[in-house]
Amino acid sequence: RVSARRALRVRTPALALVRGGVVLGAYGILWLSVRGQHPYHSPTGAALVGVMGVVGVGAVATIMLLRRSVAGVSGRSTQRRRAVGLLLAVGYAAVFLMEIALAQAGVSRSVAFGTWAAGGPLLVLGAVAGAHAVMQEDWALYGVGAGLLLLGPAATFAGPVGVWETIALGGFGIFAAQAAVEWWLGRG
Repeated sequence: RVSARRALRVRTPALALVRGGVVLGAYGILWLSVRGQHPYHSPTGAALVGVMGVVGVGAVATIMLLRRSVAGVSGRSTQRRRAVGLLLAVGYAAVFLMEIALAQAGVSRSVAFGTWAAGGPLLVLGAVAGAHAVMQEDWALYGVGAGLLLLGPAATFAGPVGVWETIALGGFGIFAAQAAVEWWLGRG
């Protein structure tokens, strides 16, 4: 059963590149909005709108890339996909609530809306991707999950401004590496 699932797995290097592009674009926009802020305040509202646009374009591209591969698929696969999506949504909501709690507790804006706001989502995405990868025996995705789990906290050492740039470049690099692995595995 697991080997059949592995054989039917969609190997789409383009999908990994789309995900990398979303990380690069979203975090890049946020970095551009905070660089030069002294003292650090937070990403601007215009930047957040830009991020929503990048995420929207990424979602449309993902749907277009996966449309044929998931057509007619139902049952447990669909339930798992929905469960993973719900878990991601809950995780991102938890990160946002933590930002608010940190701000309410008097933590500086550079931590609440800088290093935590940038690095926290990678902890959620990395853990969910890694767990999903183990269930699917998808070791390229497992590498992405592990990479994101390491990148989130490591990038915070760059400070409240540099964390956005570090994640933009590092996250793109992780997904580009996944694309290369997926392409190499698809050749065989």
